[in-house]
Amino acid sequence: MCLVSPAWVLAALSACTGDGKEDPAAELRIQVSLASEWGAAKTFSASDAVQLYDLTSGDKDTQSPLQAGGTSAYFPFSLRKASPGDVLAGVLSSGDDMTVTGKKASYRLAPRQTGAAPEVPWTGNTRIPASSSVGTDLVLSPQAACVRARVPQGDYSIVQAVLKAVDGEKVSGDVTLDLETGGCTASTASVTVSLATPLDCSQGAQEVDFFIVPGTLMRGVSVSCLAVDGQEVSFELTDKMDLPAGSLTEVGAGESARKLIIAGGTRVRIISEAEARQVGDYKAGLQWEWNAATAASTLGQASNRMDHIDDAKLVDGGAKLLITSSYGWCVLLDVASKSVDFWATGLTNAHSAALLPGGYIAVACSDGFVALYDRSRSNVQLAKVVLESAHGVVWNETKQRLYAVGGTSLMVLKVGTGTLVAEQIISTSSYVTGCHDLSYVDEGRLLVAGKKMAFYDVQTMKFTAVHAYDGVSGFKSANYNPETGELYYTYAWSGYSEGDYDWSSHWIRYTSSLTAPFSLSIDAQGLIRVEDINMYKVRVYNW
Repeated sequence: MCLVSPAWVLAALSACTGDGKEDPAAELRIQVSLASEWGAAKTFSASDAVQLYDLTSGDKDTQSPLQAGGTSAYFPFSLRKASPGDVLAGVLSSGDDMTVTGKKASYRLAPRQTGAAPEVPWTGNTRIPASSSVGTDLVLSPQAACVRARVPQGDYSIVQAVLKAVDGEKVSGDVTLDLETGGCTASTASVTVSLATPLDCSQGAQEVDFFIVPGTLMRGVSVSCLAVDGQEVSFELTDKMDLPAGSLTEVGAGESARKLIIAGGTRVRIISEAEARQVGDYKAGLQWEWNAATAASTLGQASNRMDHIDDAKLVDGGAKLLITSSYGWCVLLDVASKSVDFWATGLTNAHSAALLPGGYIAVACSDGFVALYDRSRSNVQLAKVVLESAHGVVWNETKQRLYAVGGTSLMVLKVGTGTLVAEQIISTSSYVTGCHDLSYVDEGRLLVAGKKMAFYDVQTMKFTAVHAYDGVSGFKSANYNPETGELYYTYAWSGYSEGDYDWSSHWIRYTSSLTAPFSLSIDAQGLIRVEDINMYKVRVYNW
């Protein structure tokens, strides 16, 4: 602990000459320490000068260390008006990078950076103790916080990256610092890092450092990166972030926060992608699990019929999971309590479901139909539309339509008050056959997967083939992030299945680019092992 010597404090506050007159040069000798600078130590040099401000009396003094070379040093300050209880603020700066007026200080933290650490002032405060037998600390910290963003591996080279606070807090520019409380306000809502040399991400993830104003970001940060070829790679970390002065905080493209949902057997599992990937096994990242057998009595099913779970989608803003089983049932499950909010049975070969406006639920069943339910009325079917080998359903908010896929058809359905009407059937056969999955990409596109894979544009009503997967059969699920180019998927085909069935897999597969050629090699396509599960689909909990 770095203390002010009690004897020196007392001498500074009551020092007198032998005849009882005040000593005009009474000394307040304080040991000042430097905090870590983004994880690294900083030492005093002989030319460093610390300005000490008495925020109570307005007195000030500037001194250099008595001895340089360490992370702490004694400074012989003279404050003529200092009294017990006064707040002292220390500033270490170049002399022109910070202006102090009263209890406020101002400096500039450039909103355009290079990724290298900027020169910023160091500040801190303490209080003169009321008793000469009590010490105090004066610790100075650099007035910036470093956010180190980990850009994911991909077929691109980054030339620029922009950081913003998700809640819109100002993070750079002209900064005003309250020397007494340590609180900061800034003028600019972003930091842009322009890299002199493009950052090659093709062989692995790379890091970009952003230096922002210290403080708290209530909903985290978003990072948007621009590649040489015009690609954009974006991600968010939406947890509350406390960023003290001098701190180093690492964030990644969901690497610390991204979760995946595994559907297979009798259970739904949520895993941390990063923790599971680190050892290559889902169990290392297991965070949440639901055993469907616990709901057997609610559904009126035998326990052995609570098997063959084939899909689990996150709905209601992450509060619920919509789960289907090819053993003929569907449930809406509350994630926190694991209670069943809605259930339906008699859905022969149910393969996927979607939550619709108005409280409706649509279920696709590969026996050849799409069924409609009201989530408030369990097991009461409202409508049914025939669709051969129905495997997937997705609601599109922009078009206000339900899309369903099966066999070689994409069906567009209108949902009314308890009604379901097929408006259009579009052939997929020129692009995808044996359609096994339909997933949401963005407000204008869907992804169809089965034998081959293709995007469908809901506005133009046209397909775009994913040519790297031409001729590839066996996609059971596919989840694509248009901002990063990443794809998580499951694959199984007769003769190429790792599980106990032709449709089951033991690997969550991944690619960072849809232009990369497909390979059955685990080294090329394997990501996370799920050896004890007959897995059908994987879903991304959050990107």
